[in-house]
Amino acid sequence: MTVVVPDVIITSVMTRPPVLPPLLTRFEQGMDALCQLHPELPRATVSRLRLLQHGARELNDHLEAFFREHGISASCWIPLLILYAHPGPSLNPSYLAASLVQSRTHVTRVVDELVAKHYLERTPDPSDRRRLDLSLTATGRAFIQEMLPRVWARYETLLSVFSETEARTLDVLMRKLLRHLEAGAGEAP
Repeated sequence: MTVVVPDVIITSVMTRPPVLPPLLTRFEQGMDALCQLHPELPRATVSRLRLLQHGARELNDHLEAFFREHGISASCWIPLLILYAHPGPSLNPSYLAASLVQSRTHVTRVVDELVAKHYLERTPDPSDRRRLDLSLTATGRAFIQEMLPRVWARYETLLSVFSETEARTLDVLMRKLLRHLEAGAGEAP
């Protein structure tokens, strides 16, 4: 008895990722499912916190894409502005880390990137040679001045969904939340 095995040809099939519904639709579906499992869930509170997190992530993604088009990461922009607005000629990296509410490690990475682009320079502190101060270079100052109108326009576009009254209300509410969290009121019981 002869068994004939046909040749097997394996071809790679390009699979496309599934088309997902919009973020808000997925969010609401997830909240519905969670509420089904836990009817006691404080839906409004959980929704607000998750919406803040989603909004912050989406905003960050938009800003990352914008700044990447201009050769830097979004996390580099605010340190540049802090140094630009600082009245003195230089800043200590520890002060910068505290102003950014970031770890020294993160600030070191950002500063390394900005030094490599010749936007910042590290100089020894005249009173303590173990310390290095940061200062803007002429190239860094020119980059900021060139970018400011573009950044302002981008910010305006991102927040254009709000009326002036809504934007003022958002300011008040976000400041209130930040004061609440900074006071430690958001700590676990």
